Amino acid sequence: MKKIKVLELKKLLYKKGNQDENKVAKYKSHFNREGLPFSRLLSGSKTLYRNAHPKHKVTFNARIYLKSNYEEHKAGKIKDFFAGQEEEIWYGDIDLNLDRKALKKVAKSIGENLVITGEGGWFVEEIKAK
Repeated sequence: MKKIKVLELKKLLYKKGNQDENKVAKYKSHFNREGLPFSRLLSGSKTLYRNAHPKHKVTFNARIYLKSNYEEHKAGKIKDFFAGQEEEIWYGDIDLNLDRKALKKVAKSIGENLVITGEGGWFVEEIKAK
């Protein structure tokens, strides 16, 4: 079996997902600064995490969009990341009880409201920039 280097895998991921690497990179620093790296994983087990935080609002495999892009594309067009989602600027697990403040800072630094969806495109929450 051929070994694939991380950089090659990243290129394949962007190619497969039709994701614009520069677009993600543009916003990546805003999320990283607040401790929210792209493809963040809260736990190796969703069940264990939910059991440990039963009252938390958690979305595994969440997608984050700029509000303007979400409004334009939400009518049944929000797709799974690996099916190709150019409008998505972040992907990963979110615990809104713990991450809301950081997400607010990200929205403020970008200067636009953010929309969080589940992996199937269902609306979870809007984070306001102001």
